[in-house]
Amino acid sequence: MMNFNIEKKDFYQGLNITHRACASSNTMPILKGILIEAKKDKGLHLMGTDLEIGIENWVPANVKKEGKIVLPANQLRNIIRELPNEEIDFDVDLERYRANINCLNSQFTINGYNPEEYPQLPDVNIPTELEIPSAKLKKIISEVEFSTSSDQTQPVLTGALMVLEDNQIKMVSTNKYRLAYSKIENKNDIDEKLEIIIPGATIKEISSLLEEEGTVKMKVNENYASFDFNDIIVVSRLIEGKFPNFEQVIPDEKNTTITVNKEYLQSAVKRASLIAKLDSNIVSLKSKDNSLIIESEDSDSGSAHEEVPITLEGENHKISIDASYLLDVLKVLEEEKVKLDLIGSLNPLVLKKEESDDYIYLIMPIRPGNEENEGE
Repeated sequence: MMNFNIEKKDFYQGLNITHRACASSNTMPILKGILIEAKKDKGLHLMGTDLEIGIENWVPANVKKEGKIVLPANQLRNIIRELPNEEIDFDVDLERYRANINCLNSQFTINGYNPEEYPQLPDVNIPTELEIPSAKLKKIISEVEFSTSSDQTQPVLTGALMVLEDNQIKMVSTNKYRLAYSKIENKNDIDEKLEIIIPGATIKEISSLLEEEGTVKMKVNENYASFDFNDIIVVSRLIEGKFPNFEQVIPDEKNTTITVNKEYLQSAVKRASLIAKLDSNIVSLKSKDNSLIIESEDSDSGSAHEEVPITLEGENHKISIDASYLLDVLKVLEEEKVKLDLIGSLNPLVLKKEESDDYIYLIMPIRPGNEENEGE
């Protein structure tokens, strides 16, 4: 018999973290479950995995009798969510793999699985190790995660490239029609430059779990990466393959720079996209002295015209782009003003921060006569 008492809010919080890694659909039903292990000196150890990503964390609990079991993640989480905010008494029949949950006047019994059949998270052996402030890692991930591809025929593009160098970390993501590049300064005690491709699902989970305070201990080898922070460990399989040479794509020239208030631009593009998304989601950006004109048109519904004040350096230009690609980045950046670098209507639009060189975002143009949305 396994037995422990635990506060409902602690248990539910732990389940909310761990269930993210459980399989939603898999031929192995046990992967839809969470491994629960009770340790007298540590509390409750929770773990979930779909064999691509694994998440484990520790939750405080009063453990009376040690043991472990695997229980269906969604069923358990739904039950715990609806229980009163009181202490839960948890009993497990280790021979029949059956858990009894008692909280005030509520009683539930759940059938589980043999914990010995649950896969263990891989050990990141012979690793490269480094530490990153949580706020820095959260920042660099948030600035690129939205730009990954969903095209499973090109697996390397469904993740983000992380480049680890001695004094900085870079992250890049692209779906061929846009590219996001971010970098942070960080003292990494590594012998040589290391490049890994982290799955998009993994970086999204890490970003959602990270807090601003604290430090992330990261381990990397050829096949796996692990991230250890706030009593949570995320282990992920890395994507094999060669990431595109992003440096060749980023233009090293420009003939126009537009400086614009981010909020003004975001609001104007959002309004123009109300018409644009009825067709192919294309908006045109046209500079005219001290204004940026944003227009969209749908043959059946009508048109939109917006003007935003700008500071212009260089020539006037017009370019057509996917509105959602511009809105995605404007939602993420916190800067008051952004810069748009332009070369011509057939060249990429490059967006940067006004006060920093740590970020580049590139959007490929929609070429005249090609009104099909090239994105995903």
